[in-house]
Amino acid sequence: VCDYHYELSLLFPHTFASFTKFWHIVMWFHGLDTDFETLSDPYSFPPSKMNGIKLRRSFVSFGFSFGDQEGIKDKVEIIESSIGYRVFVEAGVKIHKALLRPQVYAEASMYDEHEYTHKTLMEKLVEHAHEVVVAIEFVALFWTLVPSFELLSWIVNHYSSPAVFGVGLFVALVVQCFVWTCYLWIVQAASVVTSRLMKFDGVYMTFITLGASIPVWSFWWLFWGTPMFPLFLRFMGSKVEGRLLYHGGTALQDYFNLTFADKTVIDDGKVIGHSAVFKRLRYGPTRAAGLIQPGSIVIAGDSLDDGKEYGPWRLVRGQDSANSVPSP
Repeated sequence: VCDYHYELSLLFPHTFASFTKFWHIVMWFHGLDTDFETLSDPYSFPPSKMNGIKLRRSFVSFGFSFGDQEGIKDKVEIIESSIGYRVFVEAGVKIHKALLRPQVYAEASMYDEHEYTHKTLMEKLVEHAHEVVVAIEFVALFWTLVPSFELLSWIVNHYSSPAVFGVGLFVALVVQCFVWTCYLWIVQAASVVTSRLMKFDGVYMTFITLGASIPVWSFWWLFWGTPMFPLFLRFMGSKVEGRLLYHGGTALQDYFNLTFADKTVIDDGKVIGHSAVFKRLRYGPTRAAGLIQPGSIVIAGDSLDDGKEYGPWRLVRGQDSANSVPSP
């Protein structure tokens, strides 16, 4: 019950404040053994399991999970390591100075030799600037509610008919979805400018989480599998070369870096235009093609071949396909 309400309470603040120091404080009060140099996603650590892991000077990406097998008293340890997307670590396993790529199942301890680089003063200042950006976006997000609220208030004040109110409510929802979509476009533009010209990733990190949440609030999912969905992608800067059948959840990010080949089918796969190691973001064009099966992830720099099947449940690269690589 506690885990359920904890995850429910994360829905809104996680949208704009993921990977911030705020969550270190929240998770620390819940019993997580962590430090302020570690970056992690709060969804990965339910309260019932927080006392079973130790984090130090590491980066833990989205979708991380770990075991809590009965009878194993040792904590999972992640020390000076970078953990990729949707990695699972068994109970009692210790990861030290290692880099784990996405979709890895770690059932044995790993001790590598990747040296952890301590943050310089400038890097620490940039991290604090990221916290400021999060606060600004928190305020801006509330202002996005003003146009639809004012429109609905005007309709209520001028018309008393329930039928007119129903139509007005529908129009207000459409306006709200449009405003949120435009807001996402503006944040994306700001993130590209600040990351490329100023070498500052603080805005880009918030854009990544907004890119997963705002399309849900804006009802993009109503257009999955229809010829209209590519219009949203083109508006956000993606290149759609032909027919696209998309059913991939909230699994598209970095729209301006994405290209979709003709006759591409995305069946609950993840297509993004970035990768991260120790919070150091790497951007690059990503070309999706063929059939991307459930659980697969395509990251920055990958260019898939037309007409092939990729996945399921793997990090796919341009040279891999279901036709040539056995599925797990």
